Amino acid sequence: APHKDTAGFFDSEHSIVEVSSSNTYELTPFESSDPGIKAIKIRRNNGRFWDLEFRQPIGFDGRVGASPDFEGVLIHTNNPGSYTDSILIDATPVGENFGWNHAGLRSDTTEPHTGTTGFYDPVDKIKIEASSIIIDEDNPNASRAIVKIIFTDEPEVIDEPEVIDE
Repeated sequence: APHKDTAGFFDSEHSIVEVSSSNTYELTPFESSDPGIKAIKIRRNNGRFWDLEFRQPIGFDGRVGASPDFEGVLIHTNNPGSYTDSILIDATPVGENFGWNHAGLRSDTTEPHTGTTGFYDPVDKIKIEASSIIIDEDNPNASRAIVKIIFTDEPEVIDEPEVIDE
């Protein structure tokens, strides 16, 4: 995602969204020609980003083939301008298979430090959950990933009491 962003790949139909508050998003497959959100950028306190993308065996990614280990949301961290400008994070729990083909954040991924589902960044207090992954094996373009971004240090919203004029 950061490389395609730099190259100007994203447009109004195939977008990259930068988020800074808690919300839920639907990602369409990264290599799909279907319109939709292709990537999410989450700014971190150090000026870097968490980049999220949903890959399926379409186009360039077709060489990977269908694989249950490739069905999640990929998380990258990046340091623009550095030789390590994009690093894939393995979101699988500690002790499970480790590697790029097992890296996808799935709806059943459990964060080892908190015991809750998802991926948690304790420094920036950002939680990323793959609420659901919908795989259409007959048409990978129609697959979707529902991602929930939670900024855990956001102030709690308290409804103001209703004021009645007398």
